[in-house]
Amino acid sequence: MSVAEIDVDALQAEALITSKPEHIMMTYWKRLRRHRLATASLVILGLIIAFVVIGPTVMSRMTYYNVSRGEEMTYTRDTQDLASRNSAPSAEHPLGTDELGRDVLYRLMVAGQLSLTIAFSVTLIAEVFGMFMGAVSGYFGKWIDNVIQRVVEFIIILPSLPLLLVLSSILRDLRISFLPPEWSQAFVIIVILAGLGWTGACRLARASVLSLRNQEFTEAARALGMGDLQIILRHMMPNAIPRLL
Repeated sequence: MSVAEIDVDALQAEALITSKPEHIMMTYWKRLRRHRLATASLVILGLIIAFVVIGPTVMSRMTYYNVSRGEEMTYTRDTQDLASRNSAPSAEHPLGTDELGRDVLYRLMVAGQLSLTIAFSVTLIAEVFGMFMGAVSGYFGKWIDNVIQRVVEFIIILPSLPLLLVLSSILRDLRISFLPPEWSQAFVIIVILAGLGWTGACRLARASVLSLRNQEFTEAARALGMGDLQIILRHMMPNAIPRLL
């Protein structure tokens, strides 16, 4: 082997050793871009979010003439024009008005904000909490694993729909001082759905961590002095994400 070939091999080896590993989120982003259907779905979701977030802000700056009151008014969540009840779609009201003369398009966008907030919040809270509990269960094992898994099994066997209806009716009148009434109800819905929806992520994360806790990188992390919580947060949970996706 020539000296030039040795130098090339040495440089390649040094590059592999010194190069910074790619961030896990960048890996997922590249994988997402290769999936055309997932990319198209992400674009559509982004357009919907922009529609419900930007739309009410734009419409709230518009004014229209309230025939029943004889004055100009701006669009708000509860703007009413009783003289224009149940009107057909027009340039002023693209989707018409409801039984109180309120613009259907504006109320649709405001309702979309509430629905998307609930959906994203429930998904994020349930997945993160479930993944953490599953990582703790699989990492420590023994009685901790038994307790967490019995709680998971108890929640799974509960009839979710009747329970949701009962809890929603009980907590319907709950009000949070710094939130409007509809957002207080949304908070209650988020808590109930997230409290019942984390079990699937927990079981998947536990199964992944059971195969990861005795591998070499875990032993190396312990040897470097990392605590159990650090290992769970920095190594177990990130490596359990692919099984949840």
